[in-house]
This record gives sequence, C-alpha cells and structure tokens, in this order.
Amino acid sequence: MRDFHLIALDFRAPAIARIVPFGVFIAFIALDSTLTELAPTLGMDPRWWYAIRVLVVAWLVIWYWRSYVELASARRVSAVQWVLALLVGVVVFALWINLNFEPLAFRMTNGFDPRKDAGEID
Repeated sequence: MRDFHLIALDFRAPAIARIVPFGVFIAFIALDSTLTELAPTLGMDPRWWYAIRVLVVAWLVIWYWRSYVELASARRVSAVQWVLALLVGVVVFALWINLNFEPLAFRMTNGFDPRKDAGEID
C-alpha cells in the first residue's frame, strides 16, 4: 500500500485526470478580468483568451485521455443507442432554447419597482 503523500503526487491517478482540466478551466474563469486587462499590454485582443482557454483545456483532456476508462465502453454501444442518445440530446436542446414556450413559462409581471409614485427611491 502506498503512502498518502505518494498518491497525492501521482499525476497518473484517475482523480488527477479529472481535477487538473477542470481546475485549469476554473482558473481561466477566475482570472478572466485580469487576463482581459493584461491582453492589451501583450498586444492581443482579449477575445483570444477564449481560444487559448479552449485549446489548453482540450490539450489537458487529450493528455489524460487514457485515464478516462469509462469512455472505453463507448465502443460497445449499439447504433440504436447512439441514435437514441442523439435524439434525446436534440429534444433537450430544443426544449432548452424554447424555455419561453407559453404553457411552460411564468406569466409576465411588472416585477418589483422600488420607486415611489413620484419616481424617487426611498
């Protein structure tokens, strides 16, 4: 049995393969405003940070790909299961982008207005 400190440093551990890409993604989100301010000093458009984030996280996922053993079972999925999964995905997407569908939507209200009749706020 390995010691705890050796397990924590084992970068091949299954948990590390999931933690590192997610942690880097969250770090990019947390540093977004700082990176946006830093971009002009680097002579780049701040929108490039999105592409950099995608590429870095995608590279990490590819790097750890062999650790995602649950994806190996995807080879045993039948064509019918793939089609069913795709169909369910399309239906969920359609429902998601149509959340304003009248029978499912909340009724329209004016909402809370903190102003008095004269327009000032107390």
